[in-house]
Amino acid sequence: MKWLRKCIDLVLGQKWRPVRCYIFHLLVVWLVIICYSKLSINYLQAVDVEWTPGGYYFEIPILLVLGHVMYFGRARNKWLSSLLSASVILLLYLSFDVFFSYMKRSPRFSDIENITDIYSFGPGVFVAGCLGLSAVALLLVYALWRMKKYYSKSRYALALLTRAGVLAGLLVFLGSDLFFSYHQSVFDDVVWRDSKSIKLNGRLASFVYYSNQERENRKELYALSGDEVDVSEVLYKGGISQKRNVYFIVLESFVNPKFISNARYSIDPLSPRLGKYLKDGKFSLLVSPVYGGGTAQVEFELLTGVPALRKINAVEFNVLKGGKINGFLNQLRDSGYQTSAVIASDSSYFNSKLAYESLGFDSVSYLDEITDFKKNPADDEIFDGDVLEFSLQQIQSSLRDSSSPKFHYVLGLYGHIPYGRNKDERPDVVSVSGVTAESVERVANQFYYRTEALGRYIDELVNEDPTALIFVTSDHLPSLLNAELQYQYDRNINIAMMVDAGEGVGFPKSHQYEVPWLIWDNLTKKKFQRDVDTKKLEDLYYQILREGGIGK
Repeated sequence: MKWLRKCIDLVLGQKWRPVRCYIFHLLVVWLVIICYSKLSINYLQAVDVEWTPGGYYFEIPILLVLGHVMYFGRARNKWLSSLLSASVILLLYLSFDVFFSYMKRSPRFSDIENITDIYSFGPGVFVAGCLGLSAVALLLVYALWRMKKYYSKSRYALALLTRAGVLAGLLVFLGSDLFFSYHQSVFDDVVWRDSKSIKLNGRLASFVYYSNQERENRKELYALSGDEVDVSEVLYKGGISQKRNVYFIVLESFVNPKFISNARYSIDPLSPRLGKYLKDGKFSLLVSPVYGGGTAQVEFELLTGVPALRKINAVEFNVLKGGKINGFLNQLRDSGYQTSAVIASDSSYFNSKLAYESLGFDSVSYLDEITDFKKNPADDEIFDGDVLEFSLQQIQSSLRDSSSPKFHYVLGLYGHIPYGRNKDERPDVVSVSGVTAESVERVANQFYYRTEALGRYIDELVNEDPTALIFVTSDHLPSLLNAELQYQYDRNINIAMMVDAGEGVGFPKSHQYEVPWLIWDNLTKKKFQRDVDTKKLEDLYYQILREGGIGK
């Protein structure tokens, strides 16, 4: 680093030695953090330095202020002093990364408030966090001890006070409404995945942003929310008379290509293996809260029975913190059901670990995190058939091991753009005319193989569990439509189907949040008249979020 000092000397001259030492210190701190950030991508794939202006506006200034607080100008060994300061900040980064590697999201200030909850979700991350904080404290004590050696008592007290004042001022500023208002305007928030936001903005900037956002969410919740309401009393009255097993299958962008206007197909893209389970050969229709993306919004509706209104956050999953909500799934649990899920991804999407805990799952299997599950490398996303095969194995094992009624949930991700397919295993079977977009042919061939796999899964499921109630839906349409590709329905209309004891049954066009009502009525053998106007639905929505943890 001699070249660095020489460069600074050339610019400032020898008489500016204190300034030179100060700049050298900040540069060392900064370079250590940059090197760590670059190296960390080798073991923490989601986080890298790829900052937008929002990152430069906030991450770098925060680091420099922290570097200033840790600057001890009279220390004889400048390298040791600078590296000691950098180590404290490095431990903050490392603690952040340990948290992210487990929870798959950016930490918030409330995670510090709810340290015991962190222990309940993951003892490992709790212990690692405590060790990290202890190491930071020890380094600070050591740094202060070294600092005292080079200062008189009055200068030492003044140095401590000024640094404490700077740190307190930084915290007050970063937590202010004025700062958050500006931060919102420049922060590149990727609502569907925290890792992208961290990558674009930086670790500390993301921690500050999400902590402030959570605080604002809480304030907004209390400002907008209606009266306390008993969700079960409004939506889920009565006891379940026949505790049959219930299976929900939600498939990513599961669009019926026959609904695309003017498109003609060489063969029916719907596999006859699934077609036999459709009532009168037709899918039922559901209104999704989203188009083109936002699967968690659909999950929120299907697993609670409450609309995803986006009143508090763009994605309701992001405001759930593990508190038990009185929604559909937890009503089943209270009725003795075992609840499980198979998810065709890792756990980093939409704060899913805490959200699924709030919703009421006893166990969740993330296929991307299961070492025994091997994804076919030729598939961009895990093929629905592979997801369903894994699900079936879990169901068969559960049916053997326990007589308790089951709710089993499957979330596939195969239908994502660009609608890729392993053509060696699943060659083209459908050709398309009438439209020129190549994407329609890809979607049509995907649909054929997806419905073939789904039909096979239902065959096996009905054989294993003849009285089962099976519900299948798309989460939303893919962002396929444009001026050329028109859809026969509104773009929020999605296909769905239900199989009741081996027979296909239809149901009227509904919103996705009404599906749990339909299932509950089926299980209770009663048609419950729900008094749910717009105001009541909003009250239910706010109540669910309060119970989920944001209002605590």
